[in-house]
Amino acid sequence: MTICRSNPQRSALALSRYLSNEDNKHVKAAVEKCLAFHDIESEKDPETFVKKVLVACLCEATNSPVEAIQRERRKDFIRHNLQPYVFDFLLDDDYTRLDTKQGLDEVTDPRTGELTTVHRRIWRNVHRLQQHILFRASDHYAKFQRNNPGATAAYQVWNDVLAQVGS
Repeated sequence: MTICRSNPQRSALALSRYLSNEDNKHVKAAVEKCLAFHDIESEKDPETFVKKVLVACLCEATNSPVEAIQRERRKDFIRHNLQPYVFDFLLDDDYTRLDTKQGLDEVTDPRTGELTTVHRRIWRNVHRLQQHILFRASDHYAKFQRNNPGATAAYQVWNDVLAQVGS
């Protein structure tokens, strides 16, 4: 049996259903036995107390290892996936324009990792928050969401990616 710690409500519901099942009376009895011998007042965090007691009781009652897992989230997952779309947004003539007086820049294309020479660009809208709003309304962001269902780009994430890709 696995107890998932990524969503406490879901874990509690699963444990409740497990203990209410008629086939698991022996586990329910072991849980009640453990609760009778444990000083509830000494535990400061009730969620930790319940987790520890249930894991111990389930191990004892079922004679099987109980594994507690938690999904590891990478903080840079959305930032990494968002880079190509921000890069394309920066080169889109609807949002930026060529700065022919400033010359060329060498930038790294996030899709290929190769250095590319491009003309410097000037934002049509100078305010950073409004640039983010424009990005969220763009086709580039719509493509990002189609390819990464459920992913969003908050202002801070977008700002970090913009700094990485180039402003």
